[in-house]
Amino acid sequence: MAEMQAVIFDVDGLLLDSEAVYRQSWTEAAASQRFVLSHERYATFIGQRIAWCEEQLAALAGPDFDLIAFRAAWRVGWRAIARHGVAPKPGARELVAALRAHGVPCGLATSSARPEAELSLAAWISDFDAVATGDQVVNGKPAPDIYLLAASRLGIAPERCLALEDSANGARSALAAGMRLIIVPDLVQPPAEVAARAFRVLPSLGAAHGEVLRQLGIDQK
Repeated sequence: MAEMQAVIFDVDGLLLDSEAVYRQSWTEAAASQRFVLSHERYATFIGQRIAWCEEQLAALAGPDFDLIAFRAAWRVGWRAIARHGVAPKPGARELVAALRAHGVPCGLATSSARPEAELSLAAWISDFDAVATGDQVVNGKPAPDIYLLAASRLGIAPERCLALEDSANGARSALAAGMRLIIVPDLVQPPAEVAARAFRVLPSLGAAHGEVLRQLGIDQK
């Protein structure tokens, strides 16, 4: 099995504990228009491009739902929380720091738009060699576009990139791009058919740390 040459990370729910922040802001913005966004319904949006999710929610809510007002409201709510900092997932900073110490190219492939990614990651975004965001591709996850863009910006062939994802749609995107995949689930466990195609499904980034280094051929002694 060929060694990997780069690592491409999802952001929300993988590097950052941010899916709960998005869920809270979306739920509150929907409630302001008397629409109940259940956790189960929100889970179907995880890993998808934001504009698509907004449109799906509006379709579910019906003709009286003000999509423009919803878009504004959830962003206000999200920024009110995110400006105080979005906590990294356990083991995230340690893993990225280890990869940087060994000179491994690292990229981001996030469904969030660039402004949201910059706000939630803050100064940490500078630790990544390439950033691909949902507003920079025509087709969002589960299409491969965003992972292919990140690999292109790294200058590494997709098949030599190790992708780390938490969501099913993100996992499908990385697999469609031809990447080796490690899934670290967040709010939702991956479907069996997705898990079966992943190289590994691991419970945390801490648990994934050693495996990621092994896939890159890094001596851990």
